[in-house]
Amino acid sequence: MYCVKLPRKKGVKYTPLVFLHGALGSHRHWMYQANYFCSTHTCYVPDLPGHGRSGGVILATIEKFAAVVEDWLHSMNLPPVVLLGHSMGGAISLQVALNRPDLVKRLVLVGTGAYLPVSPKFLNTLREGKMDLHFITRHVFAKTTDAELVRQAEKELDCQSPSLAYRDFNACNNFDIRDKLHEIKQETLVVCGQDDRLTPVKLNRELAHALPHARLEIIEDAGHMVMLEKPEKLNGIIEKFLE
Repeated sequence: MYCVKLPRKKGVKYTPLVFLHGALGSHRHWMYQANYFCSTHTCYVPDLPGHGRSGGVILATIEKFAAVVEDWLHSMNLPPVVLLGHSMGGAISLQVALNRPDLVKRLVLVGTGAYLPVSPKFLNTLREGKMDLHFITRHVFAKTTDAELVRQAEKELDCQSPSLAYRDFNACNNFDIRDKLHEIKQETLVVCGQDDRLTPVKLNRELAHALPHARLEIIEDAGHMVMLEKPEKLNGIIEKFLE
């Protein structure tokens, strides 16, 4: 996998942070956070297979994505890390914590859930090779989000293929580990935008309630892309959790 590494700038050793992006995403979605936390932590921000600058086959299930991340973490010979996952990346983080708890010290889950249902109509449209950019961004961002940020997101999405979108969203749709959440013992922070329409507050609240050691934080005036919409607010919440 292609990965941006930001070595810590101070000499104190802290747990490495590994940021996993969501569907149709790339490492760039987490760079506000990685640039902030690299003053105290070594930050790793990979592109998942088939995304961003990573090559390889587009994977079809969350389990397969998790297996790649597990192999990568093992190959890097890192101590147990803090996994920070957004949306699909959060699902992958949960799966890694289930499969290889020895690799994960803590979890930060942003805009995700123990299951991620997707509209059948939307999936069928993607299967037919069609992708409505305005439909996606309407559901991704809060109404109060800066219009320029939304425009940039649409421009980025315009470069993505419907086949990649279908594989990502179908993988999310088939993900469901609600009956296994009690096995995840890591301390966990769950964060959700108040106006998130893709993974609404209810989904995040259910996740936080079912995990043995989790707490929920809700960010106002933010949608699904909390990292981009309210980066300073999210950084502060994560920082307190890491302390």
